[in-house]
Amino acid sequence: MKPVEKVLERLDGIEQRNGGFMALCPSHDDHTPSLSVSEGDAGQVLVHCFAGCEMEDVLGALGLSIPDLFERGERNYGRRYGSRNPSAIWQVKDTAGEVQALHVRFDRNGDKQVLWRLPEARGWGLGGRKKSTLPLYRSEHIATWPAGAHVTVVEGEKAADGLSGIYTPVLGTVTGASNIPSREVLEVLHGRSVILWPDADDEGRLHMQRIATALEGIADEVRIFEWVEAPEKGDAADHPAVMGHGRQGVRELLKGLMEAPIWQPGKVSSVSLAFRDDDTDNTKDSALVVKRFRDLPKVTGPRPYVVADLFPARFPTTIYGDGGSAKSVLALSMLQALACGAENWLGHKIQGQMPGLYVDFELDEQEQSRRALQLARGEGCEDSPDDLYYLCAAGRSTHEVLRAALSACEKYGLEVVALDSVGIALEGDAESGRDVIGFFRTLDRFRAKGVSVLLVIT
Repeated sequence: MKPVEKVLERLDGIEQRNGGFMALCPSHDDHTPSLSVSEGDAGQVLVHCFAGCEMEDVLGALGLSIPDLFERGERNYGRRYGSRNPSAIWQVKDTAGEVQALHVRFDRNGDKQVLWRLPEARGWGLGGRKKSTLPLYRSEHIATWPAGAHVTVVEGEKAADGLSGIYTPVLGTVTGASNIPSREVLEVLHGRSVILWPDADDEGRLHMQRIATALEGIADEVRIFEWVEAPEKGDAADHPAVMGHGRQGVRELLKGLMEAPIWQPGKVSSVSLAFRDDDTDNTKDSALVVKRFRDLPKVTGPRPYVVADLFPARFPTTIYGDGGSAKSVLALSMLQALACGAENWLGHKIQGQMPGLYVDFELDEQEQSRRALQLARGEGCEDSPDDLYYLCAAGRSTHEVLRAALSACEKYGLEVVALDSVGIALEGDAESGRDVIGFFRTLDRFRAKGVSVLLVIT
């Protein structure tokens, strides 16, 4: 039996999608398939829970272990990843110096695998322990640092090891960019001045913004340092000064860290902060290419529309009006027509059937369910179409909601999203160019995935 078959036979609610499978995750109370299962190039099983469950917990619930994900079990697993010769082993210790977990990295022919194990365990995994409860890397050194020292927090052990070579008070997160340490873990920074150094990508910046928020009421102050000239995904270990390129560079880097701007919650919307804390365009000149118009791809014919003459494909489009003018109902009606493959909407031709997502910042499931049912039955249908999804955003931050929406687009193959309404979703100051630009930059992520966005604006 192939490894992927061994995994699938233990799962429920299996659906085949995009060359792989989605199933109900056995590690949490799952009612909509959120576990992705696919087969890698070497026959290994790739497992990912979109709800955030750790792979080890998923496997434990299935009665499997990591070697079961590979051909011929543990022997092939060891040969493929060179388990006898790991390229790095990081010990994650608590403030008392007790090892809580081992983080082991294997490299072979450009293929990287990083796995966890408990200090006394023979097998892989954390035995059900969440990574968010593990200490920050290098926590055992905190007691030796002066009370007034600025503590820099970077993402990952490699970055922490690199920066600590030139500046000792350095800690590293071990959760990965998709999660943050718990408040109990962050308490080691109580009363400290903290400098957060994010990796140079959107995920890294968002990771540190979330940590900055979590540090409210814990740290004395929080600063966020940005390495403007960083390569894409570059971290502290990649900085020339950290790599030993001159004392002057070290002095300049340390000066930049200490003078990093103080983070202030609410000053700029969290959406904007996922990109930059200012309006500066740090795009590298080398990434910009000037072309002659005649050299551009020859595009002819009519402009593509989702709904003819109303909703252009791929570009954000607004539906606006005074309060009470039925904007939300119109937006939901349009998505229903698209999802069920209607020929037209209010007399305007529809491009074709398009699964969609309605993101609701204003109301709740009960009210939207009532509206959707009324609209569907008004069109002679018993219920809403199968390919129309709903996301309640009430009480959640915009960056969290948009991230979930984008994930849903990838997971379900959605092609259109309605955001209702922009006034709430913006979070920041609608008269601030910084906040507005940051919000619309976020929408570019949907455009890059071929998703058309409808914005409801009052």
